[in-house]
Amino acid sequence: RYDEDYRYLADPAAPKDYWDPMKHIVLDRALPIYLSVGGELRERFEYYSAPDFALRGTPPNGYVLQRFLINSDLHVGDSFRAFVQLGSYFAFGKDFAAPPYEDQLAVQQAFADISLPPVPSAGLTSLLRVGRQEMAFGSQRIVAIRDAPNVRRAFDGFRLHAEMSNPETGNFRVDAVAMRPVLNQLGVFNDPSNANQALWGLYATALFGPGLGIDLYYLGYENTRAAFAGSVGQENRQSIGLRLFGTAAGWDWDWEALWQFGSFANRQIQAWTVSSNTGYTFRDTPWSPRIGLKADIASGDSTPGGRTVGTFNALF
Repeated sequence: RYDEDYRYLADPAAPKDYWDPMKHIVLDRALPIYLSVGGELRERFEYYSAPDFALRGTPPNGYVLQRFLINSDLHVGDSFRAFVQLGSYFAFGKDFAAPPYEDQLAVQQAFADISLPPVPSAGLTSLLRVGRQEMAFGSQRIVAIRDAPNVRRAFDGFRLHAEMSNPETGNFRVDAVAMRPVLNQLGVFNDPSNANQALWGLYATALFGPGLGIDLYYLGYENTRAAFAGSVGQENRQSIGLRLFGTAAGWDWDWEALWQFGSFANRQIQAWTVSSNTGYTFRDTPWSPRIGLKADIASGDSTPGGRTVGTFNALF
């Protein structure tokens, strides 16, 4: 919802539907100032016939996940924006209902965007986002929305986003982040920042025309209560990654490699992962079927408790 832009409704000639009066409520035409109101309801049924592969004698479990979101989006000219989203999440019939499946009422997002002065000669625009916000980078292998469970993941902190558009060289964007994940808890408006975890770093993307892109990123991560193979301690992990993605002549590809280093409880971290998703779409065939191959591998530990921690951490 926070990516929606309804400024086009200011044009009297723009096509409109039944809900558009809620999407573009004009408060001041001179600046201009407008408010957008929206919501979302998701009902999802899940059933497990043999939880834990029936090894523990757990009976079958069927339940309904209900997610209700409501949001308001205030735009003041082209320089300021405030977005607030509340969420209510229930897991009716689930044998063990807890976050991230249930949270009675929570502030899902509450952030302000401040647009910085553009640089027209370089095609540069940028904004600073402050507050509680959702984030998703690249193919979401390392920082994801977490949409499958009921409660989506959010972070508290700062995000500086910049984009540069050049018709000859392509489009470039970079995000600098300093965040703490939100700690979801059962109750009403009681979800604080997780003081034990922190995320910071840079994520850059270059788009070279239609069909070719590169991501390059560095992410730092800290967890004061990490656990690996029975050991508990402070984890300081740095991740450096490269992603290649694009489409050409029916082919599509998404390849990513990531290396991690740092320390955990006085032990060194040396971990990595490589993932790929390659496919071909038969566009001239009815229904345009696609065949693809996915291959993923990640490092682990051959000697738990040794001097080196080789377990890859997918972070968020």
